[in-house]
Amino acid sequence: MFNALKPYIAVLPEATLINVQTAPAPVLMMLSPTLTVQMAQAIIDLRKQVPMTSPEQFINLNRIKNQPIAMNKITVTSQYFLVETNVVIEKQHILIYTLLERRITNGKIETAILWQSKGIW
Repeated sequence: MFNALKPYIAVLPEATLINVQTAPAPVLMMLSPTLTVQMAQAIIDLRKQVPMTSPEQFINLNRIKNQPIAMNKITVTSQYFLVETNVVIEKQHILIYTLLERRITNGKIETAILWQSKGIW
């Protein structure tokens, strides 16, 4: 199970909820032991047409309402973002990973860089 989820895991400074608006199928499937890959893909297809605007909207979907998914485990927003930047200049290759945090301070949205790693070859 870990290997299947490995591409979707990041270490963050705090516990976070699953964003059901953007979660890929393997992550959606972790919300309920009875949620199949076909159901997860149907949710992804549906949210392309009708974006999820609240956890309640997600929980009330026909495919979800009988699933044992806790409302306190899901959201439709994200505050952390992993940005991958790949730069190639002639023979030099640079790969940069940046973890961003979006936060609201005094009613103003701010973005902060939490960490950055760089590999050069």
